Amino acid sequence: MKSSRDGLVAAVLLSIATVAPSQEPAVPMQEIEQVIRESEYHVSWQDQTVLSDLDSAWQAPNRAQNLRFYFTDHGLRVVDRTAEGSPELLKLAVDFITLVPYPIL
Repeated sequence: MKSSRDGLVAAVLLSIATVAPSQEPAVPMQEIEQVIRESEYHVSWQDQTVLSDLDSAWQAPNRAQNLRFYFTDHGLRVVDRTAEGSPELLKLAVDFITLVPYPIL
């Protein structure tokens, strides 16, 4: 599943790749860099993860802290993006959810 922003990023990058060296890109470089910077923090689907027991998942990188967050059916997992082997730093699991009735005031 791809978001419309992923399509925009791909289209922008493709337009850069197809511009002849003597031509100016159709989109100013500052706009391209801004789209890339903003899209880096969006949640996206990954068909492959760095975790051996998690084949695919929704993920969001945090490049400023060198982290990657995976959102699974069971909770949240956080790995170090840059350390060798991308070690898992945190695993939060949801064991159960209950609804507690609250009195109406």
